[in-house]
Amino acid sequence: HNPFAKVLRTWGLGDLSKIIYDARRVYDAHGEELEQERSDEEFMALYEQFPQFEEPEEAFIEGEEYFTGRVARYADEHLDEFVRVVPGE
Repeated sequence: HNPFAKVLRTWGLGDLSKIIYDARRVYDAHGEELEQERSDEEFMALYEQFPQFEEPEEAFIEGEEYFTGRVARYADEHLDEFVRVVPGE
């Protein structure tokens, strides 16, 4: 319910947006189960219970440096969208 993936697409990061949407489809189908309180061990077992997350996770890991660089470059080029400089402070 967060517009982050859509915003990434407007920044020219359609590939990262797709990864987030792919993971979101799995989350939408199993959100109630995924949000349950659990121990660290139970949390780690979710990786086996939800292999549908493997593909988006691998795609993110493979592109992580690229995505990070693109987001940083966008922020640098559009700094006024992220910060407000207050004179005298």
